[in-house]
Amino acid sequence: VADGGVRKKVIKQGKGFQPGKHATVEAHLVGTREDGREFFSTQGTYPYSFIMGEKGVCKGLEHAISQMSVGEVADVVVTAPYAFGDEGLQLVEEGMSVVPPRQTVRYSVSLEHFKSRPGTLPLDQDPEAR
Repeated sequence: VADGGVRKKVIKQGKGFQPGKHATVEAHLVGTREDGREFFSTQGTYPYSFIMGEKGVCKGLEHAISQMSVGEVADVVVTAPYAFGDEGLQLVEEGMSVVPPRQTVRYSVSLEHFKSRPGTLPLDQDPEAR
């Protein structure tokens, strides 16, 4: 984003198109807090699957993924306003804080696959996504 709230460093280039609004995305993710502790990981398991635009991940991570191609690997830094904000991330069933309020988080992302919904545009070309 223009204010630097989301920063993406490409580790490995991908190929092809980028996922658009309502695309079903599959990505391997490792999320870490400012103190370096992991709060989410799909390493050694199946990729995480979510639909773009439906709040399956924080808005900063979704923004970064919308600019990735299949096979791309990137490190993404997401500041608190684009991550979990003033609330942080809570585990409701356990009542514990996974990411404290107002924290920057870092993700290692590998975009494995996506399937676009017919008739949709990539987010950077969709006037409704702005």
